[in-house]
Amino acid sequence: MTVESQEDAPQGRVKIVKRSRVNADLVVDVPLGQEQIEYLPPGDREKKILAISDNDGKHLKITSSLHTMNGLALVVDEKQLVQPGEDPNAANNSSSMIQQTLTITNHQTGQSHTTTRYFVPYDKTPPHLE
Repeated sequence: MTVESQEDAPQGRVKIVKRSRVNADLVVDVPLGQEQIEYLPPGDREKKILAISDNDGKHLKITSSLHTMNGLALVVDEKQLVQPGEDPNAANNSSSMIQQTLTITNHQTGQSHTTTRYFVPYDKTPPHLE
């Protein structure tokens, strides 16, 4: 995952590039503090996205909602920069990492699932992807 620096991203936006060895890279580029609406196939399903950051590039929360075949899905994706020694649960505690906590909730049933994982931030495009 690549997180663009403040200098690279336009003012008031966040841009995250999720690198994949198998599939096409996914680029998430959203304005901070403004709800964004996308329409997805099939049937032009509405997807609402709101991104907020309360700690100058060290914490990002993206909340989204989307109609699925099981009802309305509410997704909260939180990313936080973790410095060495700050998180004893991190597998590699010797370098900076991004901790992602992803919670998906079915609005109708109230059932939810939370997953936590860690990524090493990378500021530049890997040479094999240029």
